Amino acid sequence: MKVTKVTYFIYGVDNPGVTFSNGSVLISPTSKTIATLGSQAIDESVSGELTIDQEGFDQLSARLKTNKSETIKFQGNLSQTPSSFSIEFVFYVTVTADALK
Repeated sequence: MKVTKVTYFIYGVDNPGVTFSNGSVLISPTSKTIATLGSQAIDESVSGELTIDQEGFDQLSARLKTNKSETIKFQGNLSQTPSSFSIEFVFYVTVTADALK
């Protein structure tokens, strides 16, 4: 599995102006990082691109081949709590399959 990019979109923000920092997208069972987000103001309709950790995606790919599914989580720090928002991730990947098997 080759990852081209991972993007995010923030919406449903109840407390604009809060800063999210030290963000990581992790493979839940192993806590292996697959992508990171340094610092981002949490405001309505903010979008951007995460930094990819290819080693983490290689591990995710291996786990998907074995388990057929995987749980990932997003964690980091907020400058102020409570704060509520939704975030969607889009993973742009290329998957090569051997059609003869």
